[in-house]
Amino acid sequence: MNVSIHTLRRIGPALAVLLGIVALLGLFASASLGASNTMDWKLKFRPAVAVTGDRVMLGDVAEPVGSIDPEIWRILASTPLWPFPGREGQITLPRQKILEDLDRLFPGAQANFSVPGQLVLRKGGGKPVAENTVDRLIVDYLTANLTGQDGEIEVKDIALPGQLFIDEELEKLTVESTGTLVPGRVNLRLTVSSPEGRVLRQHAVSAQVNLWRVVPVASRPINVKEGTIGPEKISWERRNLALVRGTPWNFQGDPTPVRARYSLNPGMPLTSETVELMPAIQKGDKVTCLWKGRAISLSMPVTALSDGAKGAQITVRNMQSGKELAAVVQDAQTVVVR
Repeated sequence: MNVSIHTLRRIGPALAVLLGIVALLGLFASASLGASNTMDWKLKFRPAVAVTGDRVMLGDVAEPVGSIDPEIWRILASTPLWPFPGREGQITLPRQKILEDLDRLFPGAQANFSVPGQLVLRKGGGKPVAENTVDRLIVDYLTANLTGQDGEIEVKDIALPGQLFIDEELEKLTVESTGTLVPGRVNLRLTVSSPEGRVLRQHAVSAQVNLWRVVPVASRPINVKEGTIGPEKISWERRNLALVRGTPWNFQGDPTPVRARYSLNPGMPLTSETVELMPAIQKGDKVTCLWKGRAISLSMPVTALSDGAKGAQITVRNMQSGKELAAVVQDAQTVVVR
């Protein structure tokens, strides 16, 4: 069926669209019979579109990929797809629904359409914000607020609430944390506000923050009874702190002796969770306990009932009376009752 541009302009718009579709179907049929390059075009659907009319046209939601005959694109763009009455609202169409509707309009032409997993249509709510724009906003926020962390920051697996629509002239999109920013899964909040700062909408989002750093690890098995962890028991490896429990121990900046809290396998990070300060006094040690009053001071021999580093409180037993009391470790030979 041949329909000229002149004829299409003379008849009503609705009938013109209908005849245009019929003309396209004729072109599709001729292409399937081996005609020239009529089908050498492709349309790509956008993932989200702001709609203004009561009907959604193909030209509203898709755009040509590469070159396309202007007349074919004009007819395609004016093809009505779905009704969308009312002043505002939102519709989400899954990919399968879109493909089925396209197949009814253009049988056998599915290969000519690139369709996303879903299409979000919104009326009366601004323009769609691209997902990579929101991702960049979140990455920039996290990077700026984690600059005090020593290591290489990596942000990935950002979970968004769905398609966002923003009126760029009347609304502003910002991001903020809802808790402490530490390596691991972090919770954030996207806020849409007015120029005056009034909160209009808020959305919960999350992201995985990885922090890569070279940390001390056990170079060989370390038994809890071995005592002080020396340099010969330590190696250094690049690890993701999001997967490491505790804070890596600062062996280079703090010379205080430490020991394993429990038996460690090779490669286990040496952190505040796996090592502890080497106790100045160990369970079973015989030490002197001092008691200082306003006028007098007393000393007595005691037995330590637990380990304790300098400044830690431990339980001791009076070797003469057998009475137990709490005391603070002063040094390797002395505890003080306060």
